[in-house]
Amino acid sequence: MIYDCIGSLGHFAIWLLAIPVFPHFAGAASNRVRLAIVGCHAKGRGFTVMKAAMRVPGVEIAWVCDVDSRAREFAADHVLKATGVKPKMEKDLRKVVEDPLLDGIISETPDHFHAYSAVLAMKAGKAVYVEKPCLFCPEEGQILMRVARETKQVLQVGSQRRASLSYRAAFDYLKKTNAISAMRSEER
Repeated sequence: MIYDCIGSLGHFAIWLLAIPVFPHFAGAASNRVRLAIVGCHAKGRGFTVMKAAMRVPGVEIAWVCDVDSRAREFAADHVLKATGVKPKMEKDLRKVVEDPLLDGIISETPDHFHAYSAVLAMKAGKAVYVEKPCLFCPEEGQILMRVARETKQVLQVGSQRRASLSYRAAFDYLKKTNAISAMRSEER
């Protein structure tokens, strides 16, 4: 399916809603999608994405994973207050993906860890949503694609910032005012 970019977390929410229709999840005993948030620091993007994921019907934040224990505790407490269920906490993604009841991960880690976390999760049989950039070099992209094909796992790379309402408004303003063309003509 092809989606238009519709707001800061629009296509992310669509992805979460679409998970249950994928054959991978069709045989699930429940209608819930159990996710791990990897990189959940309140000052980072992961916490914001986690809050958005919790608003999607049928999504359960089953794990919060972060190397910072304070981030794990804060995120887990937030999930508990919002849903009444406290997720499991772990600093090591390798342990998280061992959970047979986990359906997928949302990787909001520092950039250098994006490809590694995605490959690790797919090899463990989990769907993956990873923030951009998903790779540091072309070889990582080739590895991601190969592992996604081999494991038949869902791999989605997000780029919400470009779809956010504030960026769209800025682009519309620049287009409307012809500001870019004006700057170019002054350079000549």
